[in-house]
Amino acid sequence: MPATTRNSTGPSRLAKGIGEAMGVIMNRYKISGGQAFEVLKRVSQHRNVKLREVAQEVAETGEVPGAEDR
Repeated sequence: MPATTRNSTGPSRLAKGIGEAMGVIMNRYKISGGQAFEVLKRVSQHRNVKLREVAQEVAETGEVPGAEDR
């Protein structure tokens, strides 16, 4: 099997994970998709971890690392 076929689900899984995390953030804080992505990006940069790792944590826990409730 060619490498491109084996790895074809990687990017779509990544996008799904980020999308799920964005949905959690959008629902919890009543913000837009763009704002939710900025939250993920800011947390990723602040913690110096990959955005996909932050997204996975948000999707699994329903919490934004380091965020306080409004």
